[in-house]
Amino acid sequence: MSNAPRRSIKLSDSLLHQLNLYALGATAAGVGVLALAQPAEAKIVYTPKNVKFVNQSFSIDLNHDAKNDFLFSFRYGTDHYLSVKSARKGNGAISGGQQLVRGIPRLTAGALPEGTVIGPSKKFVGKPQILGAVYYNSDGGQTYFYGKFTNVGAAYVGLRFQIKGKQHYGWARLNITIPNGNGNLNYPPITAQLTGYAYETIPSKPIIAGKTKGPDMITLQPTMLGHLARGASAIPAWRAQNSAR
Repeated sequence: MSNAPRRSIKLSDSLLHQLNLYALGATAAGVGVLALAQPAEAKIVYTPKNVKFVNQSFSIDLNHDAKNDFLFSFRYGTDHYLSVKSARKGNGAISGGQQLVRGIPRLTAGALPEGTVIGPSKKFVGKPQILGAVYYNSDGGQTYFYGKFTNVGAAYVGLRFQIKGKQHYGWARLNITIPNGNGNLNYPPITAQLTGYAYETIPSKPIIAGKTKGPDMITLQPTMLGHLARGASAIPAWRAQNSAR
C-alpha cells in the first residue's frame, strides 16, 4: 500500500457552485419524496347492522359523531309510507325520480343495486323521498303499493353528507317489505330491515354501494429513500473536506 501523501484538490468557484446547487436539489427532492411517502389512506367506515323497524321511524349517524345525518320517517294517513330525508343542511339521498300516485307526483328515492358508484355525478335530494308505501282503496277493496324499495329485496340508498363543511358519500342497505293486503290487513305493515351503512372518509371521493373496505396506500420503497438521503448529505460533507485541503 502506498504511503504517499494525498494531494489536495482545489475546486474552482464554479464547480463549488454547481455542487451546492446539486446538494440543495437533492435535499429538496428527498424532502418531497418523504412527504409523498406518508400513507394517504382512503378508508371506508362500515357499520354492520341487522335490525327491523315495523311501522317505525329511525335514524342513522354515518360517522358516529352523535348527530343524526338521515331520518327514515314512517307516516300514516290516506297513504302509509316510509321516507328518507336529510337530518342536516347539505345532506341528501340519491333521487329515484317521481311516481304518479292517483295523479299526484311523489318524490321517490333511488333503489340502487350493489356495485353502483355513489358520487358527485348523481342527483341528491334533501327533501323527503318515499322508499316504500301502501294505499288502500276502500271503494274497490284493493291495496296499492309504490316506492322503488317495496318488495324488491336488499337495495341501497345513496347518501351525501357533510363532515366539517366537506362533502362525503355513503350508503345504507335496506330491505323493505309490505305483505299483500287482505282481510283486515287493509294497510299491511311496512317493515324496514337495516343491514348496514358505510361512508368514505376522503372528501368528495365516490363510494361503491356495498363496498365495506377501501385502503389505497401511496408508498415508496425504503431503498429509494435511503439513496436520496445519502446523496443529499454526502455532497456537502465532501465539499467541506476538499475545501479544507
